[in-house]
Amino acid sequence: MAMYDPSPRSAVLRLLERWSRLPLSDLVRMLDPLQRPRFRTELLNDMEREGLVTLLSVGDEVVVELASHATARPAGQPTVGTPPPGD
Repeated sequence: MAMYDPSPRSAVLRLLERWSRLPLSDLVRMLDPLQRPRFRTELLNDMEREGLVTLLSVGDEVVVELASHATARPAGQPTVGTPPPGD
């Protein structure tokens, strides 16, 4: 079994948080140039098993869709433009 670097995980989640769903080829192309060589499809398979994304086969392309409950932010951190609680 080959090991992979899970560091692109948060970058993938941030992209999907913005776009909701992307073809795999576009997702990889949108990654930071330093993240692209570290990206492996095994990362998406693990993220799908964890319920963070859904992988859909559409024609000859794999589409990666963010699960409705998944987020790139740590728990409790507000989204950009959201006022902090109590304001």
